[in-house]
Amino acid sequence: MAITPIDRNKIAAMLVEMGLDPIPVAEASFEWSLKFQYPVGLPANTMGVLKPKTPARALLVVTGVHLVAQHHAAFANLDQDDQKRFAFGLQKALLRDYVDYSIQGISPQALTCPTGFQITSTIYDDGLTLTNLALRISSVFKAQLAGNNCVNEFLGPLEGTGGSGTFAFRRLGGAIQ
Repeated sequence: MAITPIDRNKIAAMLVEMGLDPIPVAEASFEWSLKFQYPVGLPANTMGVLKPKTPARALLVVTGVHLVAQHHAAFANLDQDDQKRFAFGLQKALLRDYVDYSIQGISPQALTCPTGFQITSTIYDDGLTLTNLALRISSVFKAQLAGNNCVNEFLGPLEGTGGSGTFAFRRLGGAIQ
């Protein structure tokens, strides 16, 4: 079976149909990548669509969150039971249909505060429709919100972090910086 490449312009057009403004980003690790703000009207939330080199028929929807110094300080002030509840709560929050996640900065040997988390959803070319792309973007975003809510529940809000009582989450991951 011949592999038909996933066309960046077709994906960009689909994102535009969703009301998004895709911006190409040069990234050596991928064949191509696009970043965009999601949902529409929330400019501080960057997500990405990436075409990995392998598997050849895959497209990734991605986002990531980096925990800041205030998170680490709040984690250090939790007792060990609450640290465990946070660790398991974050995993439970990120465990959702249509997405995979990776929690960075943790160790199976010690209970530590994560440095961040990344969420991905893989779509293969045989299921690449406007509806499925929109579903995957929404699924990744909802997993991100659930992770953010878990972090805020256990590690915030803290005094002096601003009027909203939430932290300024920063994006991580190569193509969505």
